[in-house]
Amino acid sequence: MHISVIIPVYKVEPYLRACLESVKAQTFTDFEVVMVNDGSPDNCGAICDEFAKADPRFRTLHQTNQGVSAARKNGLKASLAPFVTFLDADDYVEPTYLEILAKAQEEHGADLVVAQNYNVREGESPKPHFRPVRGVFRGEDIRRLLATNSLADRKIRLSGLPAFTVAKLYTRELIAQSIDVCQGLTLGEDVATTQA
Repeated sequence: MHISVIIPVYKVEPYLRACLESVKAQTFTDFEVVMVNDGSPDNCGAICDEFAKADPRFRTLHQTNQGVSAARKNGLKASLAPFVTFLDADDYVEPTYLEILAKAQEEHGADLVVAQNYNVREGESPKPHFRPVRGVFRGEDIRRLLATNSLADRKIRLSGLPAFTVAKLYTRELIAQSIDVCQGLTLGEDVATTQA
């Protein structure tokens, strides 16, 4: 299994290096990283180029600022793997992130694997950012889970299928069908992509 990790990059210089180091440290090593520098005015482009020069699995795509949706779409076009995951450039992942996603996909033949993600703030314990319901789902069950997104209980932070584009492993076919939906959006593009 080969996985493309697509990372839109814009004005995240304080966080970018930690994000890229966390991907570089993955226990699953059959991946490529497409970093899409979305015209960032800080040193993000240089940091991306530094990682690309040091590790052939990392590639930088430089573009004028077009927004996160266009950066994800262009990253998808430039990527090569049959499986895709997206990260935000201010995220970091545990060393087993890709390994766990790949194992779940292989075990169940899934088109979509959803991981738990956490909010991490300095000086605080990590808090789950909506817990996905555990299980293997098909057909009508998936539509039901998508419907529960609008009913997410913010107190217990439980949602059927969190609408974030990140923290998921997609087949290329699945994400290619939905990524065009969010073009031009500056708010709610994750929801538009995931619900499509």
